[in-house]
Amino acid sequence: MQITIKNETIQLKNSMRAIMCYEQITGKPFSPVTMTEMVIYFYSTIIASNLESVASEKVYKDCFSMMDLTTLKTDDTPASVSMLVEKVNAFQNNLRNSI
Repeated sequence: MQITIKNETIQLKNSMRAIMCYEQITGKPFSPVTMTEMVIYFYSTIIASNLESVASEKVYKDCFSMMDLTTLKTDDTPASVSMLVEKVNAFQNNLRNSI
């Protein structure tokens, strides 16, 4: 499957790299069930399929600025939301260190 983002065509490929990216983002083993998890896997696949072109600080900032950290769970607590934010920040820091 191919997609085009900002006039750049990306050939999407399912790969171990995409699964590892998904697990890093979610902090759990690969097993997408919910729509949110499927979207996270889709983003993981885009990143993994085009890592050579997307591995820049500007691209990461753009990606993270588009993410919505709003949780839709009715049973969320300040602690669970804080843990979500910590996971995103840790992932962001890991990516920044790997550039």
